[in-house]
This record gives sequence, C-alpha cells and structure tokens, in this order.
Amino acid sequence: MRPFQASPPPQFVIERLGRPLEQNERGIILPVPIGISGHYFKPLPFDYQLLRAALLYFDRIDVPDNTIVSDGLNADAEWLEKEGILHRTLVRSRGLVGASNLSEMLRAAVNSLDDSAPGRWSLGGSNESKLADHSLIKGRGLILDLLNAIPFPAENASFEDIIEFKGRRAPELEAFRHHLDQVYQRILAAPDRPLAEVTELGALDGAISDALKSAREATLPFKIGDWQVSISGPAVSASVAFATTNSLELAASAGAACSLSAGFALKGKGSAGPFEYIVKAHRELR
Repeated sequence: MRPFQASPPPQFVIERLGRPLEQNERGIILPVPIGISGHYFKPLPFDYQLLRAALLYFDRIDVPDNTIVSDGLNADAEWLEKEGILHRTLVRSRGLVGASNLSEMLRAAVNSLDDSAPGRWSLGGSNESKLADHSLIKGRGLILDLLNAIPFPAENASFEDIIEFKGRRAPELEAFRHHLDQVYQRILAAPDRPLAEVTELGALDGAISDALKSAREATLPFKIGDWQVSISGPAVSASVAFATTNSLELAASAGAACSLSAGFALKGKGSAGPFEYIVKAHRELR
C-alpha cells in the first residue's frame, strides 16, 4: 500500500488584472460572496447596495472573478464595466481548493491590485470584515467609526444618476475623502495627539456636513448609515488614549458620532492607509 500523501496547497495566479489607477484615483475591491453547499462552492447574492456606495465615493471598482465559482453581474453592473468604471480581476486556481483557501484567493487579488497602486486600493464590505484573522496584525493601525453620519445612495438610485450627482458634487465628495484619508496620518504624527484629534475630527465633521447637505439638496434618494474604516499604520498600543466617541455637531444627523480606537494592520501591506471599509446603511435621509 502506498503511503498517504497530502495534497499540496493550492496556488492562485492572477490571469487578468484590471486597468491601473490613474494618478490621484482611489479604488475599492468588492468580492462576490461564496457559500458552500455540500461539497460544492456556490456564489451568493452580490450586494448591489454596496456597489452604489462604492460608485459614489471611489473612482474605480474591482469585483474579482475566479475559476472556482464564477458568477455574472446584473445588466447595470455590466454597464459600469463597459464604461471603464468597474473591472473584474481574474484569479486562476491551481490545485485542490478547500473552504479554508477562499480568503487566500481573495488576498491574491487584493495583493496584486495593491502592488499596482500601493495604498490606493481598499477592500469593501457590508456589515462585517471579509478578511480572515490570519491576514491581520493586531495592535498596528486604527479603526475609525463614523456612526449615523454618512450618506449612501438608496436601493432605487440608478447608477447613471449616481454618476451625474458625483460629477455635480465633486468638490464636497473629494473634500470628504481627502479628510478621511489624512485624519489618521495627522493624528498619529502630531506631538500633541489629543489636540490633533480634536482638530482633525472637527475638520472631518465639516466635510461630512457638506456631503450631507449635498445629499439633502439632491433629488437622488439617499440613506444615512455607518462607515467603519480599518487603517494600516505604525504600531499602536491597545491602551493608547484616544478621545471618547465624539458627537458630530455639524453633521445634523440624529445620533451622529465618530470614534478612533487601536485596530489591526493588513499583513503584507507595505504602505500605510485605509485598507477596508465596512458600510451599514440604516434609514432614509430626510
């Protein structure tokens, strides 16, 4: 009898990478959920509400495809692909792939996109992180929570209308994203961290207020919700003192608040910056 030999671990190869980001563009990666039925993988419903949020706040969207369980997107998403806004990086697997390898397949796409534009691609999700624990380094980086503060396009907002609104309100949206990208760097680099926290979160508050004002003035339907941002950065002790959750006075949204806490960094990410955005939309914006 031949001795048992374990199958070698699978390899994941990028066969098709989306078009590189232009200078100053930011991209977001939205994975298609994969479930398991018996011994088979199956695609789960794609979150088109998350796609609407990504379309408003990011320049480019990548929805990675793979050779294990490939699923097409709806006609609206295909239109975004034809317009050059959405791309589908293709990950080809070699070897036997198990459930425990699915996060590795996603990381192959994330790593390749990040290598093509360091620090300018992030992962997107709704309600919970898509990253496995072994992909994270505890005690490095920050988590920024923005609660009941961020306007997201509602389910009945068309992609064409979102793009049109984005073009008309580009200054407000770009200011919000700029403050969001810079807040962690300025706070961690400041000699007086508590003062920097107050100053930078105040500036972010103002940018959120402008974004909310623009959303309220639009005919495009919006919802209000949360945005949790995980940020890779220098080592941060879990006991580091950050200001307690602050009310967002200018946001004019009931219960709006923000907080900073010690978080995680993404293994293998050489550059500091946001690497994951978790969206939670709650109610209609009035």
